[in-house]
Amino acid sequence: MTFDSNPGIARLDAIYPCRRDQFRMLYLLLGDPNFPSPPVVCLTGFPKGGKRSCARAFLKETSSTYIWIDCLETLSPALFFTKLVNELRKLEDPESPRIRLNADTTSSVGAVREALQSLNGKIVLVWFLRCTKLTIRLLRILDV
Repeated sequence: MTFDSNPGIARLDAIYPCRRDQFRMLYLLLGDPNFPSPPVVCLTGFPKGGKRSCARAFLKETSSTYIWIDCLETLSPALFFTKLVNELRKLEDPESPRIRLNADTTSSVGAVREALQSLNGKIVLVWFLRCTKLTIRLLRILDV
């Protein structure tokens, strides 16, 4: 399916009429499940510019498999990895019980690897950071 023939893109055009070029770029980078994606897509801009809204709307309308992590809620590596592992586990089984990881980075990476073993396809991991003048949205594409 091409960008222009995708019904989700038409709906996005109606909601965000000035964002067609940004949606086209995201579609080229993430939209085709058979096309390899870059390892990271970085969305930058001033606060309140619509990065979060547009990225989330795009991922929903294109039925992308994604995980959304707010770094303001995950202040430590242990919290970040715990959130990541629990979200990965929910992709496989929405009813899976939450786990809590300790601060040991090695065990956290092992838990991420274990959670990824049963998944396949393209998963978009979205996390964002706030700097003083610039907001950065990072979309990490995991090909598993």
